[in-house]
Amino acid sequence: MDANSSVPKQSIEHSFAGMLIFLTAANGTAINVYAIMVVLWLQLQKTSFGILCLAHEVPDVIILLSFALFCAPVTYFQITNEKTEQLSRLIGHIDFIAWNITVYSHVHVAINRFVSIYFPLMYRRVFTRRITISLVFGYSTLAVIQTTALFFGKP
Repeated sequence: MDANSSVPKQSIEHSFAGMLIFLTAANGTAINVYAIMVVLWLQLQKTSFGILCLAHEVPDVIILLSFALFCAPVTYFQITNEKTEQLSRLIGHIDFIAWNITVYSHVHVAINRFVSIYFPLMYRRVFTRRITISLVFGYSTLAVIQTTALFFGKP
């Protein structure tokens, strides 16, 4: 196979990858936005579990939107220049923060459900609105602190 025959194949592969990234991210965004709307519509945000659900869904939407609006077009059109590199570094940092927040929220949702099932009498004392918001703020701050040191290193 000569070098010229691989160019269209690579172009097709990049196009397919870009479209796949976009379709997956767009569907994920729609599903997560719907989940946020359900939480707000049912007024679950007034409960500890609802707050934790929102704290998980919002970073998910951030990650998925960055893939749909940035990663997919860059992959599809194979955009490579200095500005794209800088922007991809910034978006990657934001995504890393959001990903860490979703990991921490998974843990807190699991603890929340565990306590509600196995210790129902303690649940209302342990998972008050104030404590839950403090936990979300705490692990969001931790996610920013953890990733900031990595962002300012050498590219």
